[in-house]
Amino acid sequence: AKTYLKVVDRWPEKGRIWMVMGEWEVNINPSLAVKYLEKAIALGHKTAEAYSFLGLAYVKIGEYKKAVKVLQMALKINPDRRDARELLNSIINIQQNYKITN
Repeated sequence: AKTYLKVVDRWPEKGRIWMVMGEWEVNINPSLAVKYLEKAIALGHKTAEAYSFLGLAYVKIGEYKKAVKVLQMALKINPDRRDARELLNSIINIQQNYKITN
């Protein structure tokens, strides 16, 4: 992680690096992962992978509406993205069963 922080310090416009850092943080610090992944996407790294990880990070911090939106974007880019589809289906099932409005 320290190496990647040095890389983004030198080349802050590299969206792929921000995406990798976000991927690493999803299970450690999901709030930080959201920041990194949003930065990656804002810099133009608009890949199904980036949107999928952002969706997972949103779920981990309880932002289900945002998660649905970005997971749908991931599937629009790559309809074969299984992780995005499974997570999206899980959120929809939870919302239907428990009426989550977050």
